[in-house]
Amino acid sequence: MAVRARYRCRACLLVVTTDDAIATWSAQPIDLGPPDWMLRPYVLGPSAVPVVTEPADAG
Repeated sequence: MAVRARYRCRACLLVVTTDDAIATWSAQPIDLGPPDWMLRPYVLGPSAVPVVTEPADAG
């Protein structure tokens, strides 16, 4: 939350991982306390990134 206070803007949690199990685990909402105070992380895991095998595709 320090970033949110420092820049006075909305903030989110982005998890970047190369492991599908960690991506699945980290995508679970985090209960922060009072009703409906849930943090829902954005997750970028290996299943969300296509494998690039051709140099032309990478360009």
